[in-house]
Amino acid sequence: MGLESVTALSSIKRFNKGDVIAQEGSTAKELFILLQGSVGVYRNFGIAAESQVDVLSQGNFYGEMSLFLGRPQDTTLVALSISTVLIVNRKNINDFFATKPDMAFSMIEGICKKLDDVSELLMKANKNTVTQSTSKSSALFPEGHGSYTLEMDNRQDILYLQKHTCPLCGYAFENLTVITSKLRLEQTDADLRSRYKGIEPLHYDIVTCPSCFFSATNEMFPTASKKFAENVNKAIGPYKLGLEIKTGADRDAFTVFAGYYLAILCAPVVSDTPQMTTAGFYQKLSRLYQDCGDERMYLHASEKALEDYLYAYQYLHISEKWTQQLCYIIGDLYFRTGDYDQSRNYFFLAKTNKVGTNVLKRKADVRLEEIRELIKSSKT
Repeated sequence: MGLESVTALSSIKRFNKGDVIAQEGSTAKELFILLQGSVGVYRNFGIAAESQVDVLSQGNFYGEMSLFLGRPQDTTLVALSISTVLIVNRKNINDFFATKPDMAFSMIEGICKKLDDVSELLMKANKNTVTQSTSKSSALFPEGHGSYTLEMDNRQDILYLQKHTCPLCGYAFENLTVITSKLRLEQTDADLRSRYKGIEPLHYDIVTCPSCFFSATNEMFPTASKKFAENVNKAIGPYKLGLEIKTGADRDAFTVFAGYYLAILCAPVVSDTPQMTTAGFYQKLSRLYQDCGDERMYLHASEKALEDYLYAYQYLHISEKWTQQLCYIIGDLYFRTGDYDQSRNYFFLAKTNKVGTNVLKRKADVRLEEIRELIKSSKT
């Protein structure tokens, strides 16, 4: 694969040490073949979480997923020495195959080898996979997150397959969406969780692109801009390994939990009030963990939700009417975590809010009485 034999191709470029050859998050459909030199492969290049994941030497190639599938570049390539790179794109790929069939053959052979390695890993993983359960080993999930099963309703009278096109990478897919007009409220819990007849909407609140893994609520997903692609990819890049997002009727518990955690990573990029957004996600995660009977993770998610809601209460401009509900939620989260003094303070704020609803004032009063009884019983 000598340099002199490919000089007829116009897409050969020379890079000095330290030059960025390809940027993480780039949507250019390009494959890079290293003819001379050495190239580092980095995630989160240039920021605190930077990590080098590979080194390319002469004859190595990188970027086949971008070239053939149009996926954004998931790493940054940086020249570690003076390097010469052949760049293959959609415009010159025919010339590449015609001019250098030996190189094309080597590239295809290498791609097949990668696919074979991935297939072998998937076969091993499938032996240990439980239907509709989450993986303990994924880096996306926090320590303590286990394997769970959720009752995925898939009711055709309440759900429909909504077509989506990812606003960041352009990938088209279908996602089950709740028909809100068909929901029938059965009860509202003390923590303001709504319970509906025959379905749990929490399982379907998040839309996740199975290609680039951008995740957001049904409302926020289609409104995102392509300009967010680079920063979203930086945020979720380190957690992509081992992720398999299922769409449509195949949606499973792994997809549900992964969707929320991916949405938490994406929120600082796409949301104007990320702390409020992530607080809501953690609160919903706490309810999912509660449904699965995991008390430890229920408490963990509650603590994370409390942390973000407190930030929103202290630093964000929130209307007084919404402040009543926020104080009630914070009071409930303090109650969950066992801090009854702080819980009582925030329930009192919800009860005495001048522009709040009477319904929430009465609920806050009931919770205050509950705390009084708990403190009284603990002293006897």
